[in-house]
Amino acid sequence: MEGAVGNLRGAAYEQKVANNIATIVRHPLGLRRVRLLKGYGATEVMAFHDLMDAAEDRGSINGQERVEAGSADIVIRGERHPSQSTIYVAVETSVTAADSDINRAATRADILAAITGGEAVPVVVYANIDVDRQQLAEEKSVTLIGFGE
Repeated sequence: MEGAVGNLRGAAYEQKVANNIATIVRHPLGLRRVRLLKGYGATEVMAFHDLMDAAEDRGSINGQERVEAGSADIVIRGERHPSQSTIYVAVETSVTAADSDINRAATRADILAAITGGEAVPVVVYANIDVDRQQLAEEKSVTLIGFGE
């Protein structure tokens, strides 16, 4: 029963983050014109699949990498301010950040960069985190963003 409750709690948190993602990433990443490509309420999900199709067709990613990128909790595209350069962001959400969340974000951002041919940033949005996870995120260049449950 405890596992089922945890899964429901995590799903609700992921939905809350997706619903607020533009506000959550705006300041920490300096983004504007944020578009939700994957996640709850994504209106541009087909554009994300088109990007993955094109990358797979040109050999930039393989089938396994496509599945990995497609498993990201949230994928967004935005513009850095003031340069207006386009970046992509692979977001993992977690009520309590774990090593696996940080590692997945880093891996999925690398694949997202191969898919888009541009800059991709790994992010973990969390409600709770400990010092060891903060250290791991720093080592892996994963941006951590706290957002209340």
